[in-house]
Amino acid sequence: MDRKQTGWETYLILLAILLIGFSFRVVGLGWGEGQPIHPDEEFLRQVTAAVSLPDSIGLYLDTARSPLNPYNRGYGFFVYGTFPLFLTRAVGEALDQGCRDGATVSLPARLLAPLLLGSPSACWPGSFSGSGARHLGRLLAALLDTGSILFVFLAGRRLGAGYGQGMRTSTGLLAAALYALAVLSIQQSHFYTVDAYANFFVAVTLYLALGIADAPAPSIHALLAGLTTGLGMACKISVWPLGLLVGLAALLRALRPVPRSLPPVDCDPNPASSSCERDMPRPSMRLVALRLTLFGLCALLGAFLAFRLAQPYAFLGPGFFGLRFNPRWLQNMAEVRGLMSGAVDTYPGHQWTNRLPLVFPWVNMVFWGLGLPLGLAAWAGWGGAAVHLVRRWRREGPAAPAGDPVLLPWLWAAGYFLYQGTQWVKSVRYLLPVYPAFVLLAAWLLVRWVENCRSRRPIPRSSPSAFRLMHLASCILPLASCFLLLALTFLWALAFTSVYRRPH
Repeated sequence: MDRKQTGWETYLILLAILLIGFSFRVVGLGWGEGQPIHPDEEFLRQVTAAVSLPDSIGLYLDTARSPLNPYNRGYGFFVYGTFPLFLTRAVGEALDQGCRDGATVSLPARLLAPLLLGSPSACWPGSFSGSGARHLGRLLAALLDTGSILFVFLAGRRLGAGYGQGMRTSTGLLAAALYALAVLSIQQSHFYTVDAYANFFVAVTLYLALGIADAPAPSIHALLAGLTTGLGMACKISVWPLGLLVGLAALLRALRPVPRSLPPVDCDPNPASSSCERDMPRPSMRLVALRLTLFGLCALLGAFLAFRLAQPYAFLGPGFFGLRFNPRWLQNMAEVRGLMSGAVDTYPGHQWTNRLPLVFPWVNMVFWGLGLPLGLAAWAGWGGAAVHLVRRWRREGPAAPAGDPVLLPWLWAAGYFLYQGTQWVKSVRYLLPVYPAFVLLAAWLLVRWVENCRSRRPIPRSSPSAFRLMHLASCILPLASCFLLLALTFLWALAFTSVYRRPH
């Protein structure tokens, strides 16, 4: 199913997947006919139109005076991350520069005015950052979620490489295709909300966490993972468990044996096998502590810088080192925690009464968020990875699962699902951050199934025909399952996007 080296055909397939995923995310971008059909989206559109970019970094970091601070524009309750707001406003103002006196004078504005404003004649100063902010925010969400497809591919390659070159590219391509067709990802790309923005940084952080645990230059990976964790939190604060994922990846890397200058002759180069590492000296506690400190400081530095600059009004300022938390922001966070826990009684919260924790989110994820074919495959991948890790524990000892690349996506999928699935508010979109990990596990299971069949010894021709037919069927079944899953998930996405191809 794969070749030893990545060829040009791999990049062509990846490009096709990205184009298909992007087309699903931008079809009917103006759906809803301009009506405020999503309260969060309408609120963000209003705030985007109300704020403006400051003319200096000093003013940007001055919480009390910045024109970009929603609190200074009459919005005293703002619980969303500010990075999507800043990005949309900045792009909108840049496009507005191409609109003067009702005429489109720049190429980007000329190309985007029909898509985002309805017609080129609607382009005037303030149009993209004002009335057109809803559609611009949707377009940026679609672009970022298409970027998520790319990083799911890269994470899949890193995950598959842990089980031999035969799984590397196949796992990446299959995971990318499945995520490109995931219905909830497509839906959230049609809203100017923070979810698709945050999920992009979840996908990037998952890829970087796999790199911390196994790839060269773990310190650089830790720094970058910290940056993407901070940016993810600056989109949606509830993705803070990404920090735990990065910390766990750093710990696993710190505990790895000290490599020799040359591996033993009989060493199995497969990273998923511990035959190499069993013969390497274990690091001392001092070395583990030094490694963990280095990786942790890199990650913390990246996360602090990203969150400080992308969510500046969580701090009082003024200036970069004005690091006291903003009491108004802390109060907003406390209020939203009360809403999420059910401690505050609100009319919209009544819908969550008698909703079973974990079961209700699971049903919504399988039947609606992923669609039944992909939903079942995703959880089969999660279960298959659990069995695989337990078997390695029993066969090779506790250190074996810790070095297995499937551990991190499995823990992220399980941990974040448990975290969100036990909240009082159980909106299906709150589980979007687990979708990259679940499609990775589905792809990992299916590709392993195919590769296990390929690695079997061929049945001798002298064997009875019934045995040969059974062997052939057992090899065709996993490959057919991959194509059937892709076909059904494609049809599921095609059916869902009919919502955007007709008037609301």
